[in-house]
Amino acid sequence: MGEPTVEHVETLVIGGGQAGLSVGYHLARRGLPFLIVDANERVGASWRHRWDSLRLFTPARFDGLDGMRFPAPPHYFPSKDEMADNPQTYAEEFELPVRSAVVVERVSREEGAWWPVPANTDSKTGRQLK
Repeated sequence: MGEPTVEHVETLVIGGGQAGLSVGYHLARRGLPFLIVDANERVGASWRHRWDSLRLFTPARFDGLDGMRFPAPPHYFPSKDEMADNPQTYAEEFELPVRSAVVVERVSREEGAWWPVPANTDSKTGRQLK
C-alpha cells in the first residue's frame, strides 16, 4: 500500500445529511471552496435504512432544505424513501461537491490546520471543519 495523498480543501464539511448539505448550500452561495464527505454510500442513504412504514410526523411544508422546498403538498407527510430522495436531488440541484463512502474516524489539529483522519480513503486537510 502506497503513501496516502493529502488533499487540501478550504472547508471540509463532515456529514452529508440535511445539516451538512445546508452548510454546503450556503458556502456555495458565497463562492467559498469546500467539500462534503459522508460515510454513507450515497446522499440520503441513512433514511433508506429505517423501517419501511416510516412517515415523518411533520408535514412537507417544514421538511425542505435551505433554498428548496420539499417537493410535496404542504400538508403531506413524507415517507422514508421520499426523505432519502430529497437530499440527493438537493445535492444535484445545487451541484454540491459530495464525496460518499468516506468515514472520518477522528480529527486532530496540527500546524494550524485541522487534520481529519479518514478510515477508508486518502487524507484530506481543511482550515475549517463544519
